[in-house]
Amino acid sequence: MGGYSGSLRFVTQPDIKTYAALRGKTVGVDAATTGFAFILYKLAAMNGLGMSDYKIEKLGGTPARVQAMMEGRIAGTMINSPSEILPESKGYTRLGDTTTTFGPYQASIGVARRAWAAKNGDQLVAFIRSYVAAMDWLQQPANKDEAVAIYMKHIPNAPGPAAQKAYEIMFAEKEGFQKKAKLDIEGCRTVLKLRSEFAKPQKNLTDPTKYVDESFYRKAVQ
Repeated sequence: MGGYSGSLRFVTQPDIKTYAALRGKTVGVDAATTGFAFILYKLAAMNGLGMSDYKIEKLGGTPARVQAMMEGRIAGTMINSPSEILPESKGYTRLGDTTTTFGPYQASIGVARRAWAAKNGDQLVAFIRSYVAAMDWLQQPANKDEAVAIYMKHIPNAPGPAAQKAYEIMFAEKEGFQKKAKLDIEGCRTVLKLRSEFAKPQKNLTDPTKYVDESFYRKAVQ
């Protein structure tokens, strides 16, 4: 089941306008061997920086990394949309993003172990069906105001204009939540390509269909 596509931004301190300015600085990652971290490594490498040119600090989820950056403890970090809205509104720099650089990128997915799915197929199908229904509801223009109100309820520090922008980002045509929660196979190929390059031990991963069984998804949306 697909979740979120693209929409990963590499955001840095306001005074850091180039990748070269990251030399000797510390950047934040969730963990050293995740997809978010691999994107950061690749963006840096494409712009002339080896992994010895900067330091890595493992900080966990996006809110913790954004807070660390805005407190000046790190020079920059990968941020999944729409969490870049606040720092960018305060002058922080967007050095790169996944969609512009890599094209399709499957940023998040819904997964289950095959053995568990085989024993709990009805519950899995019901979950997928409910998730797809929620996505359908959120993407209906008539429900936008209520969706924005729900967003503001759960993120109370978000002002109205920021919540409106967050909605637009989360349901953009080429990024954000995927319609019908449909998995983006080409986006998965990009994930495997980066993992093949940076993961240890190194393995050549090329075929995302080896890891996908969409039979439960198809049953849920039929």
